[in-house]
Amino acid sequence: MDAHKHLSADAVFKRAKRICHSVSRATVYNTLNLLVKKNVLKAQVLLEETIVFDANTQPHHHFIDEETGEITDIPWEDLIIRGQENLKRVVIRDVQVIVRGKRKR
Repeated sequence: MDAHKHLSADAVFKRAKRICHSVSRATVYNTLNLLVKKNVLKAQVLLEETIVFDANTQPHHHFIDEETGEITDIPWEDLIIRGQENLKRVVIRDVQVIVRGKRKR
């Protein structure tokens, strides 16, 4: 939770297995899904065909480094989102921007 990582269920399972050798994949998946249901984690599809779990449930955006695959949070206030008022035929539940690119070295 404190790592501020966006881990897949398999990555969480591998980390849990290092700590508790007897933990099952089903236990990890069920626990992650329970934490999502309780709004402790957010399940998101940020990478193609992969659900990642995010402990930051506050509104924010994401940057995905295309070279490393690393996902980092972008604070909500760092991007300005405009035009939502023009979408009169929809009820917006969530807004999120996913920025893809490369980190400057």
